[in-house]
Amino acid sequence: MIVTAIEVQSILNKWAACELNETQVHDWAEARFCTSNYDTESEAVNEVLARLDTMDMNLTTTEDVPVLIEALFSIDFVSILSQYDKNTDIEERKKKLKHIPLYSRFC
Repeated sequence: MIVTAIEVQSILNKWAACELNETQVHDWAEARFCTSNYDTESEAVNEVLARLDTMDMNLTTTEDVPVLIEALFSIDFVSILSQYDKNTDIEERKKKLKHIPLYSRFC
């Protein structure tokens, strides 16, 4: 099966709309990233899926959804995500997320 940009975008939009929580998104990505049952339609999709697979340790939140969606559909996804990462205050996120079970052990 192929994981598409549209499918990942749908999951991200549902998360941003509170139709899914962070654990559901993480579980969805974990079931699809680096498994023999799934492949990705592009390197951009693979990168965003990887970020969702590691969202607990990298403290990825709904704040990141617009950039993740932008990256999904860009050939310049590496620089988009890299620039965004440079501007993200991880220490502030640790404070905000330490009470959420998915993230707490990485805060």
